[in-house]
Amino acid sequence: MSLPETIGEIIRTALLPLKISGKSGQKILQPVIADAINNAGYEADKEDGGIFLRAAMPVWRSKNTGAIEITKTRRKIDIVVKSKGQPIALIETESDLNDLKRDGITRRNGHYDVFSIAKSGKCLHFDSYKSLERMAAAACYFHLQQTMANELSPEAAVTLIEAISSDQPSDHNPTNIAMFLVTGSSRQQDKEILRPRLLSLNAQLISASFR
Repeated sequence: MSLPETIGEIIRTALLPLKISGKSGQKILQPVIADAINNAGYEADKEDGGIFLRAAMPVWRSKNTGAIEITKTRRKIDIVVKSKGQPIALIETESDLNDLKRDGITRRNGHYDVFSIAKSGKCLHFDSYKSLERMAAAACYFHLQQTMANELSPEAAVTLIEAISSDQPSDHNPTNIAMFLVTGSSRQQDKEILRPRLLSLNAQLISASFR
């Protein structure tokens, strides 16, 4: 069994006994999954205490304005999974993905549907979710920082990610770190809307229940 399959199985097994109702992302899913990861012999770094995603790094493009949103402080990955101190997987938890729409933009204040900074092979920005783009950008920044001699500035990082126009995981997730977007519930349309972005990252969508 590959590492992504192993981590995915740990997550799915942890979700089986849960009865999800209402808001569950941070309150229920995150601690349950973190405990399962730790019990399996890995380290679950909750709220990215090890700073996998550094401060001031932009991570998504607003659907309202089309502009990349500035990160004023630091956006934290819900769970960074580590083995022997090295990051091997990223996990984000959401109660649901209700802000996703087949067409248009959700008008709720503070909505979570966004565009990616990077582009697809058709030179279009992916329809995505804030939590998914947090992992996507973090993985790219991590790879860039590992391969560059100098400190990577937010401006330089954004320029490099904006230049990506591809559908291939080797471009969008060059270190092939496992990514999991875990929800308390999801709809069939959620997976359909996110499928191109999930495929481009080799990321998995796992839901405790379906509607």
